[in-house]
Amino acid sequence: MALARSPSWEEATHGAGTPEVWREGRRVVVSLRGEHDLSTSPALAEALADASALGSGDVVVDLSGVQFMDAAVIRELVDRREVLRLQSRTLTLRAPSPIAWRVLDLCDLTEMVELLAVRHVHVLPRVVSAVVRSVPWRRAQAS
Repeated sequence: MALARSPSWEEATHGAGTPEVWREGRRVVVSLRGEHDLSTSPALAEALADASALGSGDVVVDLSGVQFMDAAVIRELVDRREVLRLQSRTLTLRAPSPIAWRVLDLCDLTEMVELLAVRHVHVLPRVVSAVVRSVPWRRAQAS
């Protein structure tokens, strides 16, 4: 029988676990769950660096389980996106929760969202409609 470990202070106070990292074909996925802020950004930075080092493919960050995120998380995502861009790789965001979507929208980073993943998440209809409206070709057709 395996013993369950007690949550760390960070997990207990912020509801955030260690980001999970796995391969998905040539891409590497980093999954975030719970609340993420300045206190959890070092773990996110480490997970993103590990994901980048796992191969030469692109990196996807799954935000479907995010309950809260602040500017420190945005900084880590934007910094890692730039590092990957210099290597001719991309960082995309998958299935942001409504809270994560709101922060991304406020920071004008919705172009980083992987559109195909939106249909797999139960999100508010206005979030889906905002994603569709943010696609540049969609704006051109509406004009």
